[in-house]
Amino acid sequence: MRKSNYTTTEGKDVPVVVHPRTWTLEDIVAWMDVRHALPITKENLRMAVEMFMNEVEDLLLEGSIVNLRIGRLTPAVTGV
Repeated sequence: MRKSNYTTTEGKDVPVVVHPRTWTLEDIVAWMDVRHALPITKENLRMAVEMFMNEVEDLLLEGSIVNLRIGRLTPAVTGV
């Protein structure tokens, strides 16, 4: 949760810009439900994706690299 629409990058306050085509997990699941005949319920899909993302986050926090079809995720450390 952010206290304002600014984030600190390299000691400078930078505004957080909201792109007009921003999608949340809920938006994507709803879109998939309309666009495809989902073989599982929206709730089960959302839960499975959340579990997957939690595991990916844990792997990154442990210093692992995660290769996915949408890109390669690498851990990064910023600050002191």
